Amino acid sequence: MSIMIAINADRINSLDLSPVRTVIEKWLAAGAIAQNEQQLQFEIEYPREELDPREISEIPEVRLWFIRLDACYPWLPFLLDWKAGELARYAAMLVPHQFHRTQGIQYNPEALEMFLM
Repeated sequence: MSIMIAINADRINSLDLSPVRTVIEKWLAAGAIAQNEQQLQFEIEYPREELDPREISEIPEVRLWFIRLDACYPWLPFLLDWKAGELARYAAMLVPHQFHRTQGIQYNPEALEMFLM
């Protein structure tokens, strides 16, 4: 069963990680990190103008929030629900990339290598 963490524009703009901290700190205190492998999903609500063509991972404020999250919990990919696409979205938040209409997301190879290391 996945755990959904809702993140809104106020939390993103203030770099507030408390919704994630609440969940993770509870797991850490109970020693239950390993039992929650691949259980975490994010529901991101960030307002965009109707004609804004950017993907959520192309919005600097959202990416900055995820960079801060990664700085606090560099092992977070262990908890992300990979089957739901959370790892790919998480990588897109941290690794420079471009979107192509036919080929999809194209990560910067060197940056992707650093992310994986």
